[in-house]
Amino acid sequence: MGPRKAADIFINQYAEAARFRVTLYGSLAATGKGHLTDKALFEIFGKEKLELIWEPIAGLVQIPCIERNAFAAARAMDSCAYATLSDGKHRVSFDKTVITMKQTGNDLPSLYKETSEGGLALFCR
Repeated sequence: MGPRKAADIFINQYAEAARFRVTLYGSLAATGKGHLTDKALFEIFGKEKLELIWEPIAGLVQIPCIERNAFAAARAMDSCAYATLSDGKHRVSFDKTVITMKQTGNDLPSLYKETSEGGLALFCR
């Protein structure tokens, strides 16, 4: 769930609150300003009601993000080359692939889903 959607849900549930303290962890904290997360949260909560805290675990989550983006860019180039050179026939349909990817994501414990609560993050506290 994105920060804007989470903020919308939260402010509707606690509309009577005088102030809000939001702590962003992990890669969201490390990259949130570049993605304008702070501006989105200030729009929803208001600057006078929001205390925003950034906790990227010493900035160490940036390296996995950079590596992941590099691998994703390489996969995109490979996919483009494959699509350009293939005859368009596939053994597995796109829909089945998306369903399988969704199930894989659901099966993966949230501990490892950029929560900074598992994996290498345990050694960087």
